[in-house]
Amino acid sequence: MSITLVDQALVDEVTSLLRGILSNSYIIKQDILGQLPSKTVDSFIDTYGLEKGNHGIDIPLYFAFPQTPPKNAFLLAQFKGATEDTDNSVLGNLQGPLVDNDTGNLVHEKLVVKTKVVNRQKVAYLETKQPIKSVVSIHQTTTWDFDGNEIGLPYLGIYDKQKIIFDVFYNVKENHKGRSYPIGINTKEAVTIDFISSNTDTIRCLSGIFTYIEVYLRKTLEENANIYLPEIELNGMDVIEDVNSGDNSIGGQQLFYRRLQITYHVTQTIRQGAGEDIKKIILDEEDVDE
Repeated sequence: MSITLVDQALVDEVTSLLRGILSNSYIIKQDILGQLPSKTVDSFIDTYGLEKGNHGIDIPLYFAFPQTPPKNAFLLAQFKGATEDTDNSVLGNLQGPLVDNDTGNLVHEKLVVKTKVVNRQKVAYLETKQPIKSVVSIHQTTTWDFDGNEIGLPYLGIYDKQKIIFDVFYNVKENHKGRSYPIGINTKEAVTIDFISSNTDTIRCLSGIFTYIEVYLRKTLEENANIYLPEIELNGMDVIEDVNSGDNSIGGQQLFYRRLQITYHVTQTIRQGAGEDIKKIILDEEDVDE
């Protein structure tokens, strides 16, 4: 069990989804940007597409506006803050039902699908860096089982022919015994992700892709046990102004952006015994100082 850093989880998920979409031109042309002029869409795919054989330009993500903005598209993610959700506060700060004390952090790993032979049959699996308490989601499949730090997958012949990477979100299993009621608070938080470019056609294409991502995020956020009442908003196009000079160009280029804003309520919890762990650390440090 740990503090839920939703902003990092959102950034991981959005960038993973974006990369997956850019790797499939069929989805871009048919499911997302089918109503835009084909010339505009083809130019976008030629520039940023990551499908096999096409080494598109990377769309980097920053957590602060870069001093020298890239000439091509980039993303800017910002955590807008958190306030206690007093309307949903609870007596004694006890949050939720009994939980297993061995439930650790939610982590995201990009893992290569491996294969091996078990009882004369080929099997596919993913190997995580840490032992698994529970698998939250795997973007590329909905079918799996796990044991220790291995996640079993249905075997496909393609796994032996090329390198396939899966995005895995899982809770780490920790060495804490028993069950307890966690303590915590409810907070209201917000995250924004701006997609920025000097090319308005690129912004239009990214707008369609982020609308697609918006629909997916709505589903995944609502399925998360400690994130609730998510609101997702996609704002219109605007011009970024240089705050130092007051004009509409930065580094000699005019930049446009659209903003994906996600606001949500989240329950932040810790184990009831966490305070004793901290006290022990403090006492141990005092002994060392003496």
